Amino acid sequence: MKICNGCHGEFPISDFYRKCDTYDGLTSRCKSCIKLAKKNHYQIYRESIRAKQSEWYAENKDKVLAAKRQKYNPEKNKAQCKAYYEANKDKVRQINDAWADANPEKTKASYRKYSKANRHTRNAWSSKRRAIKKTSYGWSTDLTDLVSKEAQFIARSRTKSTGIKHHVDHIIPLNGKVVCGLHVWNNLQVITAIENQRKSNKLVEAHL
Repeated sequence: MKICNGCHGEFPISDFYRKCDTYDGLTSRCKSCIKLAKKNHYQIYRESIRAKQSEWYAENKDKVLAAKRQKYNPEKNKAQCKAYYEANKDKVRQINDAWADANPEKTKASYRKYSKANRHTRNAWSSKRRAIKKTSYGWSTDLTDLVSKEAQFIARSRTKSTGIKHHVDHIIPLNGKVVCGLHVWNNLQVITAIENQRKSNKLVEAHL
């Protein structure tokens, strides 16, 4: 046990950092006191500290990037990202949705760039969707075709009048993870392209 010179509490040796130039080889203050002091120091001198860090990074950018590339392990990084996403799905989706709402043009550009660079994937997805749509047709085919055409007309009209791309979407996704809907007249809605891309194959509240 050792007494901290900061908070004057008595703590186990493990609550102190090692320090080679002291008589017992430990810091005089406990880890909590040192962390608090560093935090307070940063709050007081935050601007100057950031300025020095930015200056140092600008002078050593090549070295920093080279060190990162040397340590970078694609497979390990992919596994870590996947594990984090699985443990924080709701948080990640909220952050992504908020960013998409704040950056609609960047979202569109990113979507177009991905589609252009991965046409084979996009075509495969489209083919799969057409097959699902064909097998998911409801009983009222004539009414469904009529409502579908009207929905497409409304989507084009809204796109033209607002300047915002609109899509015809299935309220209950045809290929949802929880539940799968049908391609029927009362399962169609017109929403913005951004909302449709964000919704993907998830079941959310329908638009009236």
